[in-house]
Parts: sequence; structure tokens; C-alpha cells
Amino acid sequence: MSRASQNSIRTFFQGTAVFMLANMTIKVAQILVLPLITAHISSADLGIADMLQGFYGFVLPLLVMGFDAAFGAFYFEEDTPAYHEKVFTTIFTHLLLTSALAAVAMLFAGPISRLIFQTDAYRDGVIVALGIVMVNLWIVPFSQRLRMEKRMTVFSLITVAGSLLLLLGNVLMVVVWQMGYMAFVLSILLSYLAQFAFFVVTVHPRLSRDAFDPDLYRRMARYALPLVPMMLVGWALSLSDRFLIQRLVGADAVGMYGIAVRFQNTLTMVTSVIFATFSSFAFSTRQEEKAAESFVFVHDVLHVLLLGLAFFASLFAKELLQFLVAPAFYPARATVAPLLFGQVCYASHTIFSFSFAFEKKSSLNLYPALLGAVVNIVLNLIFIPRYHEVAAGYTTFVGYALMMLVTYAMSQRVHPIPYHVGRTFCTSVGLLLAAAFCASWTLPARALLFVIAAVGHLLLYREAVGAILTRIKEWARPAKAS
Repeated sequence: MSRASQNSIRTFFQGTAVFMLANMTIKVAQILVLPLITAHISSADLGIADMLQGFYGFVLPLLVMGFDAAFGAFYFEEDTPAYHEKVFTTIFTHLLLTSALAAVAMLFAGPISRLIFQTDAYRDGVIVALGIVMVNLWIVPFSQRLRMEKRMTVFSLITVAGSLLLLLGNVLMVVVWQMGYMAFVLSILLSYLAQFAFFVVTVHPRLSRDAFDPDLYRRMARYALPLVPMMLVGWALSLSDRFLIQRLVGADAVGMYGIAVRFQNTLTMVTSVIFATFSSFAFSTRQEEKAAESFVFVHDVLHVLLLGLAFFASLFAKELLQFLVAPAFYPARATVAPLLFGQVCYASHTIFSFSFAFEKKSSLNLYPALLGAVVNIVLNLIFIPRYHEVAAGYTTFVGYALMMLVTYAMSQRVHPIPYHVGRTFCTSVGLLLAAAFCASWTLPARALLFVIAAVGHLLLYREAVGAILTRIKEWARPAKAS
């Protein structure tokens, strides 16, 4: 691996470490208050809050229209401040206009509530959810700019500040004011408003009419718009299960599923940190001589990390739930493992899909996502009525695993990178099955299994582990010019 590649990888991991440390601090705080919150909220209210989060998770990509991905794809085309201002202003203008559509949708909050919940009793919740969409649209170009500029410390501090406000809001609104489902969505809205204010102060945007570039906008649109169908089927794969559970079983089952999803969100936090730094790393280094080798190395390291976290949380889900939630939510244990390992597969899929982005063939993302979503929904319709929320966990894993495999196969025809996909798939399936079948073992037996599995996987990925150990000293030193 060349010196330039080593320096790029070191920078990537340093940025990832800063962001991850900040987010882990917040996650620890959230975990500590989870027993308090679950003791003061019903599974039905938790299910309603999760449904509203699923709703804004559906609307947001519709209005972003893939322009968040276009930011990274176009930002490095020219390395001049004037061009970077054009990219920022052009995307911000687009998102400011699309946010007006969310405001208009608030006028129809009653009908939307009836469509989702068969009652307009949650009209106010729909309005707050659309407000979350609006603020998220405004935040996108600011957060993307800090990430492209590798200002991960600043980005992390803003994220931590917003998360602390979210945590404080949850405690006050759930425990003290007892606002039910509204506590969760209103806390999210206030948190994002605070983050937007912090981003504006930090980035100091110099918006002007001249900075908006119609030609650049058209090129971005040609790249970004094909991503919208892919994002919708991605929503179908990751969030539609809540709506199916609510229709086929009930809001209580959605709340139980939501507890397992909160375990998944801990892993999602890790993958979000990785993706936040990997995009800048990938686009800025893809022309280097041994870029493919660097990408494989990074993927293997991240896969080992995610596997370890997923297997640990799955194997000891019983003890974690006993510590973290009220007894009413203990049955969520059976759904934890498939959701966590599904996230492991999704992380690999995302890294594999950068091959499409490098060649600006973003429309290819649609096909694996569509296949995964269709399989997921069909399996949900078959199995949820009998196995309830547990079925949704396993169908989610199947959808993500299938999406990962198809993405890899297609990426090798577009921009080949020799990832170890067979090893990635087998380790994910193997550890999921081990966690599921050994869930009833005694604690010492599960601890022994974890140690054996950890040693085995460190040996299996000994190339990546060995490279880490030999480069720690080098990465700790200041970067040198290649």
C-alpha cells in the first residue's frame, strides 16, 4: 500500500474515531436513561412514536431527491473555494424550495393521520413530523460541507449538542410532563432546530444569487434523481415493517419492535459515523494507485468491528434488556439479533455501492434495493400474522443480505473492487444463527462462545488485524506528504 493511501486511511480512521467517540458518549447517556423512560411510556405510545418516525423517514428522501449524495459526488470535481460555494448554494437552494412542500403538507395533517392510524387523533404528531422533515432538509448541505472539509470534530460537537438536547427533552417530556408519544417527536424537532442554528453559526454560508449554477444544478439532478426510487424502496425495506406490524398485529407489537430497533440504532450510529467519513475518503482517494486495496482493507476492518458489536449485543440481549428496559419490554429480545446482523449486511452493501457512485451510475442502486424490498415485504405479509414482530426482524435481515450480495455482483461490472463478499456473507449468517440458537444457554456458556467466536474471526481476518497492529504507531504520527 502506497504512502498516500496509508495517510488517507489514517485520516479516515482518525475522523471516524472522533465522530464515533462523540456519538458513543451520547449513546451511553441514552442507555442510562432508557430504564427511566420505558417505565413511564406504554408500548402503544412507543409504537405511535415509531410510526411517526417511519412517516418522516418516508417523506424526507422524497424531498431530498438524492441531492445529499450529489454533494459528495460533485464537491471534489474542482478544488477551488468558488466552486465549493457553488455546490453548497445550489444544493441549499434546492432543499429550501422542497422544504416548502413539507409546509404545504401540514395542511393535510388530518387526512395523513387517518391514512396511517385510521384516526385523525394524531394530527399534531404528523405536523411535528413534517417539521422534522423541513429542518432536516435545511441541515443537509451544512453537515455535508463539514464532512467534505474533514471538519469532523466540529461536526461531532454539533451532533453531540443536538443529542444532549434530545435526551433532555425525552426525560422532561416523557417522565416529568408525561406527554406520551408526542414527547419523542417534539424532542427530535427541537434537537434538529438547535443543530441547524449551530451549523449556520459554524459554516458561515455566503449565499448569493450568483453562486447558484443552473448548469451544475441540471448535472446534479441527472445524478441525484435516479436515487429517489432507490431511497423509497430502501424505506420499504427498513421502515415499512412498522406499518405492516401495526396493521396486522397492533401498536403494542410496534412498540415491542421499537425496543429491538433501538438496539439496531446503536449499530446504525456506528455505521452512520463510518459513512459520514467514508464518503469524503472514497471520493478524494479513488484515483490513487492502490485505492482498491485501501477500500478492501477499510471494509474488512469495519466488518470485523460491526460483527463483534452485533454478536455481543445479540448473545447477551437478555442481560442488556434486563438492565435497560422495564420488564414489559423483555420479549423484544428475540428480535434483536436479526436486526443487528441486518445492519451489518447493510453497511457492506453501502460500501460496495460506492462503485456506482465513482462512475456516476447512481441509478444502478435501484435494482438491489428493489429486490431486497420486494422480498422483505412478501415475507412480512406471510410471516408477521403468525410470528409477529420477530418475523419482521428476520425478513429485514434477509432483505439486507440479498441487497448486499446483488450490489456486490453488479459493482464488479461497473468499478471492480475485490471485496471478500463470500467471507462477509458467511460470517454474518453464521454468527446470527449462533446467537439465535444459543440464546437460551447459560451466561457462562454464552460468554465462552463469544470468546471462541471472537478468536476465530480475528484469525479469519488476520490480514486486516495484522495491518492494524503494524500501522498503529505510524498512524499516530502526523501525516507526511507522499
